[in-house]
Amino acid sequence: AEALATRIRPAGYFNLKARRLKAVTAFVVERFDGEIGQMAAQPTDTMRSELLKVHGVGPETADSILLYALHKPVFVIDAYTRRICERLGVAPPNLGYDALQQLFEGEIPRDIALYNDYHAQLVALGSQTCRPRPRCELCPLASDCATAITSQATGVLPKPVGSTSRVFAPSAARTASNWYALASETPEWSKGWMTTGGMDTPSLTTAQKAYTDTPLHFHI
Repeated sequence: AEALATRIRPAGYFNLKARRLKAVTAFVVERFDGEIGQMAAQPTDTMRSELLKVHGVGPETADSILLYALHKPVFVIDAYTRRICERLGVAPPNLGYDALQQLFEGEIPRDIALYNDYHAQLVALGSQTCRPRPRCELCPLASDCATAITSQATGVLPKPVGSTSRVFAPSAARTASNWYALASETPEWSKGWMTTGGMDTPSLTTAQKAYTDTPLHFHI
């Protein structure tokens, strides 16, 4: 574990992550003889249930493995996604992981490439623009964001993440094509994120053409 921790030191929390990586590796080797193909052949729900039993693996990690390693159509919910949805007004504060995931999976076609690309866009927006202290003036979604609109009207910036003060608009809605179009119109936002964490994603152009008419409406 020490040797592994040294190699992943730049990632932060390297000692904890090293132990968890060893646990996942041991699971793959002991349960599937180290064959990822055998894991991928398992039903999604079964594989997710088994992953969640591995030390240190929570819903986000399990779903990331399912989507990116096993190519299963499972939408990953992370802190970026939660923050963006709350600020846009499409999800109330503290909505559970499974409930927020269902909002996406219930409205977006269950397509691996789309889930991969869509999640990458959320990561880009959350890491570069919709930060804990947001940069609303640079956000391509500001004109439709409940929090940004309130901020512009009052002159008061949204509170950093951790506060329970959030704007929630039950009628808020987005479309997948809007997200792709807005990202492509904002080069400083979308530049350089097409490969996130070493995971290749389809191009915006390809995704736009395939999902131009895909509705993504959230109803709470």
